[in-house]
This record gives sequence, structure tokens and C-alpha cells, in this order.
Amino acid sequence: MPTIASWNGDVGFVEFGSANSYIGPSNQLVRIATRVLTTGEVLTFPSPCGANCTYNVTLTGPAYRCLEYDPSLPLPNLTIPGYPFDKYDPNSFLYYSVEIVGNQTGDGLWVLYGPNATIHCTLWNATYNSNVNFTNNIARISSTVDLSSPLNATNITSETSTYPLFSDPQNTSGILDEWQAVNTYTVHKAISSLLQGYIYMAGVAGGFVTKDTKIGVANFVDISASNHLTFQGNASDLLESLLMNTTLSITNFLSRAALPVFFQQNVSQPATYTQVPAFVTTYPAQYVYSRLPLWGSYGLALGLATICCVVGGLMAWRNGMVRDLGFSQVLKTTRNPTLDKLCSRTVMASGEIATGEFNHTRLRYGVLPGDEPRMAFGTEDEIIPIRTGK
Repeated sequence: MPTIASWNGDVGFVEFGSANSYIGPSNQLVRIATRVLTTGEVLTFPSPCGANCTYNVTLTGPAYRCLEYDPSLPLPNLTIPGYPFDKYDPNSFLYYSVEIVGNQTGDGLWVLYGPNATIHCTLWNATYNSNVNFTNNIARISSTVDLSSPLNATNITSETSTYPLFSDPQNTSGILDEWQAVNTYTVHKAISSLLQGYIYMAGVAGGFVTKDTKIGVANFVDISASNHLTFQGNASDLLESLLMNTTLSITNFLSRAALPVFFQQNVSQPATYTQVPAFVTTYPAQYVYSRLPLWGSYGLALGLATICCVVGGLMAWRNGMVRDLGFSQVLKTTRNPTLDKLCSRTVMASGEIATGEFNHTRLRYGVLPGDEPRMAFGTEDEIIPIRTGK
């Protein structure tokens, strides 16, 4: 079954700069996060166990704990380079989101979308317990998350932490743990890079100015002409589900393998296949029919067959005999001395063909008398009609 693999190495999540400095999530990871943001669903995969089956899988990954911030409490300083929080005005800003790193009380993702609507999300290591159900090859995934420990982004992305990732031996426990932490954090970073930014009113005449954020294309958000940004549901739950669905969608790497960070650098895949018990449901074939169309089609066929049988029987009764339809039999019925003479008279001395008498001669099919009577075509006065029913 598709599941999340161990992330204790380069799995194609992170982009690094000089001296292995941390830049952010890779394009592949951001692409997956963007698809989840716009669809609001997990990127599913073909059923590995048939059209109708169910199984459970357990995995580890990042998760949010998002809480409504008490409006009676002062907000921490949410200013970062390029984001002037000191100019934030809830009456003109529809949306403002930043990630704060290095402030023990304010670490995490902040989302402000109204005068008294503020969400604070902190990042945690978590265990996912997922139930995967396929019904007629359509997947439905439901998960519960158990939070274990918070992630400190300050230590994860510092140069002292990321430099040894490619310079030190990869099999030491410290390096393996650091890779696991930086990859886990980067899944969140792919989400925060899409949410971070702000939207404000351009002027009294209307219109919006958007900086960086892609919140406007989110499946669960509406921006109305009345200058409001509305979450379609509980904002905290929606943000938690966004990271959960992105984590579960990492299995999409199975169809499009992760790329290495550096040229000729080995890379492990962030998703893999595992064996788990599955409950497979099969359904016997059932045939259902409607009486009216059935009787209509069969009745029409039966009626036509009856007519053909009646006509065939009538013709057999009137002809009184049976002959084969071979070429010799057909040729024999067309040979008649009287007809031969009639045909010879149609050729005049000039060589032209006079067809008047021949065309107006009425022919009959029946018994041609002679030494050996036989069936043939001839004129009406020489052919003995077939006796009906004989």
C-alpha cells in the first residue's frame, strides 16, 4: 500500500544554497501543496487492492495545532522583512499572514483575516492513523493525528544544522535526525509559503492589492466584493486539514519521483509501498431488466419470424416442390427451345437488335412438357402451371 517513507535523508523536499544554507521547499513539494490548497483534498492514488477495499496505515509527519487567538491579548510583533505589521489596519487589510521564527511565544504561523479574527498555528511532530477506503475505485481517506513534540524551526534551518547534512557521514544518528527534522519542517514550509503575505483594499473605489499570498485560490476561502475574506468553515480546522492533506499527498511522489538537490547527488524517495492487512469486498453480478423493453424487442422479433414462416410455408405449398439453388439448376431453368428461337428473331439482317417482341413476351415458370418434363421458364401457352399443394 502507498505510504510515507522515512525522511532521514535527502528526499527532494529542500532547496539548499551555498554552504548548504537552507532556502526553502523544492518546486515539486510546493506543487503538491498548491494542488491540495486549490482542491481542498488529498491527492489520491489508484487502489492497490481492488475496486472495493479498506485498510489502515500508520505514519509520521508534521501537523498543526491551530488556535483562535484571544483578541483581548496583545499580538506579538508580526513584522518580518517586506511585511510592515506596524501599518496593519484591520479596516483596510483583508488578510495578513506571516511565519515567526525565533520568538518562543510567537513561533509559528499567524493568520489575521478580520478585526478580531486571528489564528496561531504551531508545528508539531505527529503520528497519523489513517483509514483508506476505496468504493468503486474512489478513495476516501480519514485520519486522526496524535501530536508528540513541537518543532523548533530556529534550530532546524540554521546553517550550523544544515551544513553537515551533505558534508558529514550520512549514517550517523545526528545527521539522520537532522534530515528527518528539516524534511518535516519543509512540508510545513511549503504550506506557509503559499499562505504568507497580505491582501488590502486598493482604495475607496474598491479593488485589492495582493502581496505573495495564494490564499485567494484556496478551495476553502471566498473573497467577496464587500471587502471580506471568509473561511468556508472553522478556520483552525481548515488550516490543520491543509497540512494533514498535504502530508498524506506525499504519496504522489510515487508517480513522479523526487529529484536530487545537487547534480549527481543521491536522493531517496519520500513515499514507498508497504504491506498491511486489507479488507476486500466483492459483489456478485446482478442482472436487472425492464419488462416493457424486453417484451417489446422480443415481441417484434417473434412477430417478424412468424410472418416469414407463414410466407415461406405459403410459397412452399403453392410451388409444390423443392429445388436447390445451385448455378446449374438456375441455368437449366433458363434453357428453352422456344425462348432460344424468340431470342434468335431479335437479331435483324443489319445486325441490329430488335427487342420489342422479346420484351413484351410474358413468361411463366412451371413444368416444361417433353420427353423429360422439367422445371423451366417458357411462354404462357407451353408451360404447365405448378399444381398448388403438390
